[in-house]
Amino acid sequence: MAKTLDISTKEIKKEKIEKIISRLTTQLDEVVGKLPHEACDALKLVLKNGGWVRYNQLSKKFGGEEEDSYWWESEPPASTIGILRLHALLFVGKAGIGGRMYKVAVVPKDIREGLAEMLR
Repeated sequence: MAKTLDISTKEIKKEKIEKIISRLTTQLDEVVGKLPHEACDALKLVLKNGGWVRYNQLSKKFGGEEEDSYWWESEPPASTIGILRLHALLFVGKAGIGGRMYKVAVVPKDIREGLAEMLR
């Protein structure tokens, strides 16, 4: 993520995280401007759902990450979801919904409003 956002990868983790947050909150338009059209459409879907969706909803429409390498630094992801994750615009994890655990895709809360405005 740091390399993709033009942030030094040599800094300690905490500093990189702070710089990633700063970059996304102050230069979001620049980051979004580099995205493929399909990635913007995926973000719109997630934002339309309140900032998160079940992962399978997103992967059914935009494809999964099966072909992406684990080694992002040498082989950046090519999938729509992978590209969004690489740019720190989408995070994947698990959440309890209706008493069951589901894999979910989430746009960070701090950038949802600005992102929604940009994608209108």
